[in-house]
Amino acid sequence: GRSCIGDRLSRDDGKTWDTEHKLLLVGDVGQRDCGYPSSAQMDDGAIVTVYYAWSILGEPRMGVYGGALLYRAEDL
Repeated sequence: GRSCIGDRLSRDDGKTWDTEHKLLLVGDVGQRDCGYPSSAQMDDGAIVTVYYAWSILGEPRMGVYGGALLYRAEDL
């Protein structure tokens, strides 16, 4: 597979971003198109990232898949 969905963290409410450290959030997509991530931080601090992928490794069918991740910055 190839890397697909990455993220960067800010420790000052988005004024600056850590460009030295890219986080790989999703890497289990096939060799086709993936992307268009959108992230939002919830009131409780959790971050949700949604994205699409054309295929997923280990899945025999090809098609468009939607995915969502729920995580916290301190867990990365």
